[in-house]
Amino acid sequence: MRSEKRWKRTHHCGQLRSEDEDQDVVLMGWVADHRDLGGVIFIALRDRWGITQLVFDPQADKVLSEAAGKLKMESVVAVRGRVILRPKDMVNPQMSTGEVEVTVGELRVLNESK
Repeated sequence: MRSEKRWKRTHHCGQLRSEDEDQDVVLMGWVADHRDLGGVIFIALRDRWGITQLVFDPQADKVLSEAAGKLKMESVVAVRGRVILRPKDMVNPQMSTGEVEVTVGELRVLNESK
């Protein structure tokens, strides 16, 4: 059984930076963008403070990646994961959170979009 306290938001989506590398975080927001790049799913999670890129790797958790692949735009989700640095050639200077992404270990759909 999951503890509700465990799902308390730790950061807002526009808050994470390179100094947060290796931190375990809980984020909540809505699916703003969704990309499947050869099985690895990238989701832009948005809240009122910004956007954070989420990564779902099927080699780490196939079931979780399949669930992420089925998420609809504007669905509201909570995720638990770890902050990692993006590879230097993948940094997005247009985003305040462009140096980092979150590798997701757990996903909870709070409200599915139609």
